[in-house]
Amino acid sequence: MPNFRRTGRTRRTPSRMLGLLLVLSLISATGYIVYLSGGTKTALPHLMYIPIVIAALYFGLAGALIAALAGGLALGPLMPENVPLGLTQAPVDWIVRLAFYLLIGTLVALLFRWITAYGKKEKELSTTNVITGLPNANKLDLDLSSYMDGGKDFLLLGFRIVNLDDINRYADYEIGIQALFVAIQTLKSFVDSTVYSIYTNEFGIVVRNADMAKAREIALRYLRKMQTPFQLGGFNIALIIKCGLVHFPLHAQDSKDMIKKIGITLDHETKESEFQVYDTAIAQERKEKFDLAVALLNALANNEFYLVYQPKIDLSSGNVSGVEALLRWNHAGARFGPCTFIHIAEEMGIIGEMTKWVIQSSVAQAAQWRDAGKDLAIALNLSPKDLKDRSVVRYLIQAIENVSLDPSLIEVELTERGLFENEEMMLQLLGTLKKLGVKIALDDFGTGYNSLVDLVLIPINYIKIDKMFIDNIACDNYRILIETVIAYAHHSGEKVIAEGVETKAQLDILKEMGCDYVQGYYFCKPLPLNELEAYLSRPSGNK
Repeated sequence: MPNFRRTGRTRRTPSRMLGLLLVLSLISATGYIVYLSGGTKTALPHLMYIPIVIAALYFGLAGALIAALAGGLALGPLMPENVPLGLTQAPVDWIVRLAFYLLIGTLVALLFRWITAYGKKEKELSTTNVITGLPNANKLDLDLSSYMDGGKDFLLLGFRIVNLDDINRYADYEIGIQALFVAIQTLKSFVDSTVYSIYTNEFGIVVRNADMAKAREIALRYLRKMQTPFQLGGFNIALIIKCGLVHFPLHAQDSKDMIKKIGITLDHETKESEFQVYDTAIAQERKEKFDLAVALLNALANNEFYLVYQPKIDLSSGNVSGVEALLRWNHAGARFGPCTFIHIAEEMGIIGEMTKWVIQSSVAQAAQWRDAGKDLAIALNLSPKDLKDRSVVRYLIQAIENVSLDPSLIEVELTERGLFENEEMMLQLLGTLKKLGVKIALDDFGTGYNSLVDLVLIPINYIKIDKMFIDNIACDNYRILIETVIAYAHHSGEKVIAEGVETKAQLDILKEMGCDYVQGYYFCKPLPLNELEAYLSRPSGNK
């Protein structure tokens, strides 16, 4: 950086010399022109404002006053009022003119000073994060460009606090800001480098004169340090922090690309480590995800979604008591399951429209079966995002009313994660649905954090035991848990559905435990409508 400052001084010196020569030349030229034009009786003395303004620009207030004084004297008592007639100026004329020169010079210099100060302030604001007071992404961009001009290798380490929004939401916004400062101050204690606030929950450092192994060591020591919870405002705070590394010139050739790639690296989801080095595979994965997101936007308009149905078997009778509607996507001949696109749809904010499509299709199908004399309940899945959108629930109620369907023929399945992201609103909406007669199932039970306690609060009709438990049903610990859940559900007037039943041994154990319903490949995989109709026409009681 000292080299850049020296360069700046070297550039300013000839600029000021040129300004001085220009001002002196213009003052002399203006005096000469006034004299040749016949004296101060003409309007040409106003030309003297030009060198005064230029002096104010180059040299500030002092320069403007000196130029005004010099210009005023150049057109002062020695300059005739009328050269051909040899008339001299009255003292009041040149004194008033000089006073105006001084006044204009002062005003212009002060205006330039204000503009310069304002510009400096704006520049500071444009390169400073308003929350942390640290250099921001704009400043990082400028500094990275400077380092790149130097031609030496360096690294950019970026850090992201993954759970900062959760801290803001569940603790307090001020607590979240304080936690951010703790993370930043801790990083400063590890490195002798400028810390940049890249985004609200992201910050970074430039590591010069160090290889990737050294940078990785710094990052991992910092991440280990931040794994220790700390107290803030009565809250026990634990920060989840990810780190990404981008190398110049190995990974990026310009500053903006480097900042972009640190973001891509931090976006990458990996279970192996909280530390991630940028590579082209991450960029390709991101591009594929973006292409998929663009295609997803057009999927509804292009009628690319369809439903498959997985039967739910009543163990007491062996009959199909209902089906679960599962969304599928047929795009360009390739078929995608929900694991591929639901998360993207949630991120893009279009999950609500997709859910409404599922609601409309499911309700219409249930009405069609009813009209054919077949009352078959349809269960449909709601995303956690759907529970935050009251319009989705209103749409479901309206769809049921439009076809005069018995609400008990519609079942809504929700995961524990979705239920407790917004508990108060969730309980209100689910209470409305249950009062209407819509059945409610708690899906993937056992995979959340609050399972048994939460059963007391949620107005549910069914508990769906996750496939993970069914896969391990032969193990004593899992078997005891499943038996406990079934006993509790029956005591509370709820029914139990076991998901992922694939073997007769699993089925026999569930029957022995008194499980009410099962789903799984042992009976039937999810089927398109025509194959489901064929399956339903088979004699009851057969696998």
